[in-house]
Amino acid sequence: MSCRRQRQMCIRDRDLGGKGIEDLVREALARFWPELDPRDFLHRWRDDAGTTFCVLVDNPSALAAGERARLFADLARVARRPARRHRFLLACDPNCAQQGALAETLPITDYLVVRRLAFAQVEAYLSRLDDPAAGPLAAVLRERRLFDLAGLPWLLLHMLARARLGDPPVSRTAVLQGFVARALADGTLDTALRGRAQVSLGVLARELQFARCRSLSLERALELLDGVRGRREYRLTAMIEALVGARILMRVGQERLQFAYPALQAYCCAEAIAQDPDWLDLTDDITATLGRLSRLRWWANTLVLLAGLSDQQSALLELILHGAGAGQEERVFLAARCIEEGGSERLDPLLQEQLVAALLQLTSADHEPRTRVRIRAIHAIQRLQVEASVPHLVRIAME
Repeated sequence: MSCRRQRQMCIRDRDLGGKGIEDLVREALARFWPELDPRDFLHRWRDDAGTTFCVLVDNPSALAAGERARLFADLARVARRPARRHRFLLACDPNCAQQGALAETLPITDYLVVRRLAFAQVEAYLSRLDDPAAGPLAAVLRERRLFDLAGLPWLLLHMLARARLGDPPVSRTAVLQGFVARALADGTLDTALRGRAQVSLGVLARELQFARCRSLSLERALELLDGVRGRREYRLTAMIEALVGARILMRVGQERLQFAYPALQAYCCAEAIAQDPDWLDLTDDITATLGRLSRLRWWANTLVLLAGLSDQQSALLELILHGAGAGQEERVFLAARCIEEGGSERLDPLLQEQLVAALLQLTSADHEPRTRVRIRAIHAIQRLQVEASVPHLVRIAME
């Protein structure tokens, strides 16, 4: 009985430089199989009875349109051979499929749609692990309501690794802060870059948040990073490549950048605002626009993370609550999330009482006819765990 060996490798986004798929696969293999001779590789690649290669092409949407089309055409040529021995998996932006780039060029048979893990799946995964840190981590994730972060496998594994070291997640802010710190300290950045990496992320995140967009042109990014660099000796493109390599930033095509996950953009912006001496004026400018529901939803996560970073929560909550415009109850819910994230130890007791009173008013059918809003208000009060609200909640339950 004969057994064909399988070799696995990953082709990441890069400038193809006119290379074909065979050249790219051989170069990717060279890092792990340095003794492989080019002629031996071609024999293994082309021989119908040779080695089966399993190839992951990571982020082809980062290539220029012409390079991507050439890569897809090359993949299609290999896939259409009579002996379809090699296996290919493309991890790419959904726009590639939506625009027909895959379906029209490649002999596609199946699509795999990757979604965020449901928390029930996260709990099931942790329960099956033979790991003493898994059970307590699941309980903390539920208690802290970190469902969206836990649904990202790479962030879940980060939290599990920290839990094994006795550092379970205590808040959304702490999880993102720890992930960024670890990504910047894992050796992908040299000393000159590491010293300005956090500030560089902050200036990029602020630009994106205030412009209310997710991606930034490479030209504008270089302008911003040049202002951060000052007289330090490092290449701006080296900083970008290092932050992309750390999986905090990612390329969108050849000419744009974005954060790998929206919560990372929100965190880095909150960190930059918190470090700004004029943070209160900046926050005042932000909260002045929250009368428009779209603006409130855009800034909500950043303000919640700012509450987790700041030691002046009372000033932040006053700016959030004391505004006018549509959806006033959304300001109340946002302020409750800020207290939940940052804690109430340093909060003005009178301000907390006002917030709880506003939430209690939202639980009343006489004041708030929308059932969904009343339910949200009850859940918000429950999470704040204010003793004075217990009689009111009991009365609602009895009714």
